[in-house]
Amino acid sequence: MFLIGSRSTIVRYFVLIVLFVFSAKAFAGKLDSFEEDAVKKTSQSRSNPSSSQNTGDSSGSCQDGGLFCDFFGSFLQFIGELIKAGGHYSFGRVAVSPGRSDEYYPGRDFQIEPRNLGEPLIPFVRLDLNLQPYSADVTATDMRMEAGYGPVALVYSNTAFNEFKSQDDMAISRLFGLYRMSFGPNFEIDFGLGRLYLSGNADSSYSYATIPIMLYPNKRYGIEYRPAWAQNISETDFAIVMNTDYAGLKFGYRESRAGGEVLANGYVGITVRY
Repeated sequence: MFLIGSRSTIVRYFVLIVLFVFSAKAFAGKLDSFEEDAVKKTSQSRSNPSSSQNTGDSSGSCQDGGLFCDFFGSFLQFIGELIKAGGHYSFGRVAVSPGRSDEYYPGRDFQIEPRNLGEPLIPFVRLDLNLQPYSADVTATDMRMEAGYGPVALVYSNTAFNEFKSQDDMAISRLFGLYRMSFGPNFEIDFGLGRLYLSGNADSSYSYATIPIMLYPNKRYGIEYRPAWAQNISETDFAIVMNTDYAGLKFGYRESRAGGEVLANGYVGITVRY
């Protein structure tokens, strides 16, 4: 009798433990799931000898020249010249008065259009504040600061997430340098490299890359697209900006993805710049 009672008690406890484990997983916070996917190690394909052999074969395919190789080399040279010209043009917009474009572009027939104070592109200083309700339970506040001169800038941003039901929080901070290319008051494309810092149940950091693109058909309305990548984390920020001379109102959509977990929704924000 005691043995039977002991067995039934053990089975009952075992069932309760199993139910507890599965219920804990089911009710695990969304921020915890995002952080778990973010810190997972990515699989390495470099250990495959066949892939390395194929890479070695393809690397020598252009040694004998050919039309495709010539075209590809010319294309890379064109991209390099375009990136160089974009930096020179950005510097000229903040440092060179109209009529002196020959100093940076000898023999060219176009003029550098100087940047006006408060213009959205290549700002000296810019501050963005955004509020994003990801769901009824998860919200985020986002702050972004940019300071630079012409083609170079330093950016710090922080996104603070809060999950009310599980009383959990998480923060993603980014610190990176920007190479800014503005070909006038209507278009800018940048290349950014730095570090992303993830703070939650544990702290971790990863290399970070971003390619922001900004299009302003006129000084009152514009579109900003900011994709970014850091190991398992990818971010997409798309915003429509309505401007005054030194400030703007932003309506956007942001998606933060880590593995299979996605935090995404619309947001509203303000931007001020000089």
